[in-house]
Amino acid sequence: MSDNEEWNETLVEKKVTYSIEVNGQLVIIEDVPARVNVETGERYFSPETVERLQQAVWEQYRPVRTIETPVYEYAAFVSEKSSKLEKWLKWMEMIQGEIQRLLRDTNMFWEVQDIIRENPRIQKPSTFYSYFGRTYLSHALSGLRRQIKPQKDGISFVGLLDDIAKNPEELSFKYYCSIRWSESAAQQLAKSGLARFGLGPQEVAKSEFEKYADASGKHVCPMMVKGDIDKLKKSAKACEDFADKRLVHWDKDNPTVIPTFGELDDCIKLLDKTYVKYHLLFYAESIDTLMPTYQYEWKTIFLEPWLKTGFGSAKGRIHIGEDFDDELPDFKEYME
Repeated sequence: MSDNEEWNETLVEKKVTYSIEVNGQLVIIEDVPARVNVETGERYFSPETVERLQQAVWEQYRPVRTIETPVYEYAAFVSEKSSKLEKWLKWMEMIQGEIQRLLRDTNMFWEVQDIIRENPRIQKPSTFYSYFGRTYLSHALSGLRRQIKPQKDGISFVGLLDDIAKNPEELSFKYYCSIRWSESAAQQLAKSGLARFGLGPQEVAKSEFEKYADASGKHVCPMMVKGDIDKLKKSAKACEDFADKRLVHWDKDNPTVIPTFGELDDCIKLLDKTYVKYHLLFYAESIDTLMPTYQYEWKTIFLEPWLKTGFGSAKGRIHIGEDFDDELPDFKEYME
C-alpha cells in the first residue's frame, strides 16, 4: 500500500468547529474545512485555512452570533474525603459483602427446594430437610437482623443510613462529582456527544444526583434517608421480632407475628434494592442488584451419587405425606 492510499484511508474531509482563547475570551469559528483522522479525531488544516483563521481572530470580524459558555475548574470536581466519609466507605465495603452473601445463600436455598420438587425419588421424610430449613432460617434471619438492627459498636446498613441522615453534608454533590468524573468518564462524555447539547460534566452529574438531593442540591436529602430507614425497619419488623425472641434467645413471650418465608424474601430484596441506591451515591456506579453471577455451576455436585451403597432396609416402610411437595411451611413449623 502506498503512502497516498493510507492517507486517503485514515483521513476524511470534514467541516469542524475551531476554538481558541484570545485575551481571556473564547472565540469559536464554525464550518472550518479540515482533514480528520477517523481513528484518533486529530484534525489537520491546510496552510491557507490556518492563515484565514488567524486573520479572522486578530482582525476580530463581527460574529454571526454570541453564546454563553460555562467554565469549569478541575479542582471543583476534586473532593478530599473526610474521616467520616472514609469510615462510611469502609462500612459500605463490608455491608456489600454481607448483603451479597445473603442474596447468594437465599438463592441457593430456593434452588435446592426446586431440585427436591422436581425429583420424586428424593421426596422422602428426612431429618436433613428439617436441619437444612432451620439452618437457612438461622442464617438468613441473623444476616437480616445484623443489617436492620444497629448496635452501639457494630456495623450495620441501618446504622450507616442513620449516620448519613445526621450528617448529610458529608455525602455531597461535590463529592459525587469528584468520583463521577474520572479521566475515563470524561472521555466517555465527550464521545457520547452530550456536550453538543450544553451538557457538561456538572450538568450530567447534577441530573443524576438531584433526585436524591435536598432542596439546595448540595447534599443528599436527610428526609429521604430517614424514609429508607423506616421502610427497612417496617418491612423487617416481624422477622426481627422473631429473631430476637426465638433465635438470639428463647423469650418467655411468643413473637407477636410469625413471619413467612415469603416475607423474609421480601425483606432481603428490599435490603438489596436500598443498598443499590446508596451504592450509586457512594461510587457513582449504577448497578441493578448485589446478587452475584456464579462463576461455575454449583449444582454440579448433585449430579453425582453421594452414597456409594444404598440402604434399602426401609423399603416399603416409609410413607410420603401428600403435602410433601407443597410450599415450605411458615416459621411456626420451626418453632415446634
